[in-house]
Amino acid sequence: MPLANHGNTCFLNASVQCLRAVCHRLCVSVPADSACPLSQLLAAATAEDFAKVVKTHPLWAYLTFQDQEDPQEAIRILLDEENAMHRQCRKECCFAAKLKRLFEVSFLTVLNCTKDTCTWQSHPPPESGTDVSMTIKPGKLQELLKDFEAPEDLNAGDDYRCQRCRGMVQKMLHVHPLGQALLLHLKRFEYKQRRGHKLNDCVSFPRMLQFGSARFEFTAMVEHIGKSINSGHYVAYVQSSKIWCCNDTSVVEVPWHEVENHQAYLLAYVRVDR
Repeated sequence: MPLANHGNTCFLNASVQCLRAVCHRLCVSVPADSACPLSQLLAAATAEDFAKVVKTHPLWAYLTFQDQEDPQEAIRILLDEENAMHRQCRKECCFAAKLKRLFEVSFLTVLNCTKDTCTWQSHPPPESGTDVSMTIKPGKLQELLKDFEAPEDLNAGDDYRCQRCRGMVQKMLHVHPLGQALLLHLKRFEYKQRRGHKLNDCVSFPRMLQFGSARFEFTAMVEHIGKSINSGHYVAYVQSSKIWCCNDTSVVEVPWHEVENHQAYLLAYVRVDR
């Protein structure tokens, strides 16, 4: 459905198109009569209904209406059922909680002492999230995921030492998708001297993604067009029976080769091996 831009709300339009695509691919029905603020955005049946919801949405208590904002941050806020905007939701009916479970990822950490003579190892409690946020470099998406899980030697500045011999520690991080969807964030913005700078590194991504023992299929991509985080434009590409480029009020069919040649900022995949 085409969505009007109400003054730099393209980031929200792209976010909504991305989440709708995931719901569609997983056959998740969005309740039209729910009090959940996320459900109200996704269930709007017409562009006019969507405009009414957008202009008065509680999201603007955390982001600035008509300012260029970050779709990753917007999605994180919308999926957080503990956020104050969801206090009117009944827990069993909160659509944000349901969608959050679809995107849930567990981050498992293993700490090892780097001394050959020490066998100390620690398994801190796993942390959970709704996306995997990766530092980018030119190459393939699979390489970024591999780098994300690569061993990291903690230095003295990390304030962590072996609890047995006080030696240096190596950290290993494992990503375990728990839900049926996977949201990947490519860190295209960095800050230098308080100014946001965009990284235009070309990262290729597959239509079918093998991640560990799980197999995922491309469902949506959000692209940023512009030079900095505070300016530019966001566009979504979504997969249903066909692939559509959703650019605010313009929705047109595009081939896969056009999608894969764009610079992804967010990528959404759904699991297909279950």
